[in-house]
Order: sequence, then structure tokens, then C-alpha cells
Amino acid sequence: MKRNFAVIVGTKVVNVTAIDKNTVEESITFLNENFPIENGTWKHIDYSSPKHRHCAVNSNYNSDSDYYYDDKPSNNYVYDSTNYRWIPNVDYPDGEYDDLNHDNNTYYWDDQNQVWVEKT
Repeated sequence: MKRNFAVIVGTKVVNVTAIDKNTVEESITFLNENFPIENGTWKHIDYSSPKHRHCAVNSNYNSDSDYYYDDKPSNNYVYDSTNYRWIPNVDYPDGEYDDLNHDNNTYYWDDQNQVWVEKT
């Protein structure tokens, strides 16, 4: 079974790969032996977990709470630690914002004017 792994240096994801080993532990051992990372570590990614869905090269990793997150889009965003995403500091006007499929949203965020704008 292929499993996904990230290389974490400091708090930054610098690489992502998938390998086919029997267990996470066996995979980590293989990666450390064959692809050692100076000043970094290999970390298992479970993309089915909301905490891990934002893992990609150049994303960030919070080791205290075991989640990945993108850079803050602008100063007008706050981090939603329940859904593990950045959201505008103004509530979405029409139910729940779908950050994984933007086509499902009725509004888009206009960062310059700090308002939600209805799609036409």
C-alpha cells in the first residue's frame, strides 16, 4: 500500500513523496536510510485527515497539533483551527464556504475591498 510522506525542515514542507512499504514505521526507516535529511525529518501524511489535507511543497507543519497549513493569504485572514484553514475575518454570508471546491460557493472573497461578492 502506497503511503505519502513529507520532508519537514523547520516548519516548512520541502518535498512530498509516496512509497510502498508494509507499515508507516517501515517506510520511515527506509526513507531515513536511503534519503537522509540534514536538519529535517520525514513525516507520514494522511490526506484523508482534515489536519493533513493542506500538505504540499511549501506548506507549513505545526508539530504541536500535527497539522499542515498554507501561508496566511493576507492580514485579513484568521486561522480556523476546527477546519484547518485560513478564512477571511468576515463571516461567509451563505452557509459554509467550500475551500476544497470553490465552484460550489455562491460568493468569492474580494480581499482589496474586504467583502464577499456574489458570483454572477
